[in-house]
Amino acid sequence: MNTKIFHLVPASSISLWTFAILISFLIVMLIMFARFVYWSKYTTYEVNEQSLIINGGIWGRTLPREQLLIENATQVNLEESTEFGVRVRTSGVAIPGYKSGWFRLKNDEKALLFVTDQTRVVRIPTTEGYALMMTVDEPDEFLASLR
Repeated sequence: MNTKIFHLVPASSISLWTFAILISFLIVMLIMFARFVYWSKYTTYEVNEQSLIINGGIWGRTLPREQLLIENATQVNLEESTEFGVRVRTSGVAIPGYKSGWFRLKNDEKALLFVTDQTRVVRIPTTEGYALMMTVDEPDEFLASLR
């Protein structure tokens, strides 16, 4: 008996392009998650006479003191608070142990979060219609420096 070998017709270039696009997408996602992990460890808050500066992340910004309702700023434990718990993410990242970006709270308030430890959160309402919520290593000292 004579043996004949037949070959698969090579795939079109579209399947190679699809594979390349998929790999590129996965690489971009990996880089994004690496950045989120970095920001969860190295975001800083700078308080000076003119403003509060949030260094780190896509949502970092400078907020003039006039926009901060400092007299209403409080320390919040999100594990105990039902009012200020997160209901839905509107534009941000929420991975275990890190929430950053724009969220809607259970009390229907809009909030900009930079939260890692839910027990040490400082909440600062703003004149712009949202609250700023940040995990701070020393919440009492941070609030004192704002005041």
